Amino acid sequence: MKKYIAYAKGQASPELDQDCIEYAASFYSALRTKAQNYDPAKVSVPITVRTLETMIRLSTAHAKLRLSKRVEPSDIDVAVSLLNTSIF
Repeated sequence: MKKYIAYAKGQASPELDQDCIEYAASFYSALRTKAQNYDPAKVSVPITVRTLETMIRLSTAHAKLRLSKRVEPSDIDVAVSLLNTSIF
C-alpha cells in the first residue's frame, strides 16, 4: 500500500476539463440552495467559494488515486458525497 501511495503521489496532477468544471459548479449551486433551505443550526459550516475549491481538490485527489490523467464526473460525485456527509 505504501508503494502504491508513493507511486500515485509521484504522478502528474490530473487535468480538469471544462465539462467537469461546469458539472462541479452545478453541484456547488445545488449545495448552496440546499444549505439555505436547511436548518441553520444543523449545518456544520457555511457554503462558500472555498467549498467549490474543496470539491475540485477532492475530485482531483480521487482521480490521482485512480492513476487517471483526467478528472471525470464520477470523481466529482465522490467529492460531493464526502462534502454532503461532512456538512449535513
